[in-house]
Amino acid sequence: MAYLTKSDFKAGQKCPTSLYYAKKRYPSINDENPYLEFLADGGYMVETMAKLLFAEGRSIARTGDPEVDSAATVQAIESGDCTLFEATVIHGKLLVRVDVLRRDGNRLHIIEVKASSVHSIDDGADPFRGARGGIKSDWREYLEDVAYQTIVVGRAFPEYQVVPHLYLVDKAKMATANNTSICFVCAVMITASRA
Repeated sequence: MAYLTKSDFKAGQKCPTSLYYAKKRYPSINDENPYLEFLADGGYMVETMAKLLFAEGRSIARTGDPEVDSAATVQAIESGDCTLFEATVIHGKLLVRVDVLRRDGNRLHIIEVKASSVHSIDDGADPFRGARGGIKSDWREYLEDVAYQTIVVGRAFPEYQVVPHLYLVDKAKMATANNTSICFVCAVMITASRA
């Protein structure tokens, strides 16, 4: 089955035509771009460091079959409180892989980890809004990313309250060899009871 993934959603937001051709498996100039691969590797490094914040967490195996992976996520969530890395969630034709998915009672916390940074002291309470109150263009894609995950997880698990989080590197904190994982800030926490 063809799913609308988070990457597809992001591509469609930028250019619906490029999404059409990507789903038809047309080649792209970005397919083997060394610079984009380098940036992706940097994102994986930051994500790995953020996972250190959740010592109790466990990875959901990626079998290559999204339905099998989603069933493993559902089973883990139904078994009780847990923290899952790279959890696959499917609702209809919508699919997301959540960086960190935590069940805490009747709440599901979606934690999206990004390699971008904020300065928790300078940026104040809301680094995402401009002087007129609108969302800054630099952050729109990240917020839409978290919103899409919130919608899919909320529809897949309607009996839970879904709480999205965006974890960013905090430039206000000094990193050392022993505390690298605590240099993150939860830059946004928007409560959504149902999507």
